[in-house]
Amino acid sequence: AEQERLADSAIRRTAAGLLQVFMFLKLSAVFLNALQIRRGMPRNTAGHFLMRSEHIAVWVVFLGYKGIPFLWEMRTMLDWTCTQTTLELFQWLKVEEIKTSLYNTSVIEKTRSKRVPGAPQTRFVKFFQGTLLFALLV
Repeated sequence: AEQERLADSAIRRTAAGLLQVFMFLKLSAVFLNALQIRRGMPRNTAGHFLMRSEHIAVWVVFLGYKGIPFLWEMRTMLDWTCTQTTLELFQWLKVEEIKTSLYNTSVIEKTRSKRVPGAPQTRFVKFFQGTLLFALLV
């Protein structure tokens, strides 16, 4: 019984020590993230050169670039590798994906703002978004 009690107390001490190490690491990460927020994003993150223009032709080229398997991911990993940051790789990927999503949304909203509210879609849009997409799926 005495040995079991001693074993239980040793396990508790080990668990408490591991918990303290984990908490220290987690607080260190929060501290480093706060420093990065305070100092701002790195100066050389002007973004992808195709995301600097909201012109529809540039956007289509960007979508083609993003559609090439693993090209966007490889570029993003290289950017992360060459940039001083406290973000982990997957955090960096999330930030870049958010930037891409915001860029897509801004281009779409810019093109929508040119349309008269309630106006039907043009035949051009119907053909390219409807007919061609249907043909590609079949």
